[in-house]
Amino acid sequence: MDAAVSNAGGLGQITAMSLESPERLREEIRKVKEKTDWPFGVNFAIGQHGRPFAHMLEARLGRTGDWAHSRHSVGR
Repeated sequence: MDAAVSNAGGLGQITAMSLESPERLREEIRKVKEKTDWPFGVNFAIGQHGRPFAHMLEARLGRTGDWAHSRHSVGR
């Protein structure tokens, strides 16, 4: 659906935190890239507790970067 939305002129979205692992997110991103050359988004709902946000962010960016480190340093 996300690739179809992008192909139709919208901004298709992958809901990252609904996926069970970083590997599954990588797989979904690859699938969308195969189906469209148009932009699409990856939606991270960072308010969800108990989900591996930094791992999911790493799946998209290849690294968690300073942002994730700063979140952990304040207990989030």
